Amino acid sequence: MNPARNLENEVEVILVLGTGKIESRRRVEYAYELARQSEIPIIVSGLTKRFDGEFSEAEYMANILKQKGIRQERIIKENKAYNTETNFLYSKEPIKNLGARKIGIVTGKMHMYRARRLARKVFGNNYDLIFYPIKPRSLKDFCIEAITLINEMLSSLKLKNSSQV
Repeated sequence: MNPARNLENEVEVILVLGTGKIESRRRVEYAYELARQSEIPIIVSGLTKRFDGEFSEAEYMANILKQKGIRQERIIKENKAYNTETNFLYSKEPIKNLGARKIGIVTGKMHMYRARRLARKVFGNNYDLIFYPIKPRSLKDFCIEAITLINEMLSSLKLKNSSQV
C-alpha cells in the first residue's frame, strides 16, 4: 500500500490508537503519511502519561502531527482511553459529531485481530472500518501482542465455559 495516496474517497476520519512512545510515534507518522494530501480529520487516542512528563499519548501524537504541518483544526485529541476498547468507546462521540461513517484505523499489524473485534463491538455494523496496520517493530513487540491475544482468547473460553455450567 502506498500511504501517500489521497484517501478522501476511502475514509472520512482517521483514528490512531495509542500505545507506548515509540509505537505511538510510528503509528501517528503513518497516519500523517495517509492523510497529508487531504483534509481528513485525525483523532489521536490515548491517556497514558508515561512519557514526556505531563503529556498524554493523545497530546504527544497531536504535537507530532502539528510539527509535521497538520493544522490544529484537523486534530482531535481523545485523552481518556486507557486500553483498546476505550480507544473506540471514547472516540465514538467525536466520530459521530463529524458525521463520519467510514473510519480509517491505524494500529499495529499484530494488534489487528483484537482491534477489529473491539471496534466492531463498539461501532456495530453502522460504520465502515478500514484498518491500516503497521508492521511490528521487533520480535519483542510481536511477542507482547501474541501473549495478550492468547490471554484474551483463554479468558473468552473461560467465560464461555463458566456460562455453560
